[in-house]
Amino acid sequence: MKAYFVGLALSLGLSNPGMAAAPPLKGSVATAARHYSTATTPIGTLLDDAAARAIVDRHLPKLSADRRIFFARKLTLRAIQPMSQGEITVRQLAAIDADLKRLRRRR
Repeated sequence: MKAYFVGLALSLGLSNPGMAAAPPLKGSVATAARHYSTATTPIGTLLDDAAARAIVDRHLPKLSADRRIFFARKLTLRAIQPMSQGEITVRQLAAIDADLKRLRRRR
């Protein structure tokens, strides 16, 4: 049932153009940041970095295994959290952010 709600949240995020993440501009906060963030880093970027993916998998074990995650790669975890029907909590996102701060962003 949890996978259904996460999939539904991902699908809803794609159907709402206001939720689509814009690519970061040169010199933007997201580009200049030295660490990843659930608020500014797209899910695809997190999943492409093995260390960041391990952190996401530790806190949200079913997310990266969901076959529909491809459709949400440009969204952030914070963007899909409100649509997750409580499956992604603010507490989980804070824990992910704390762990991600310990990683150095790969350039």
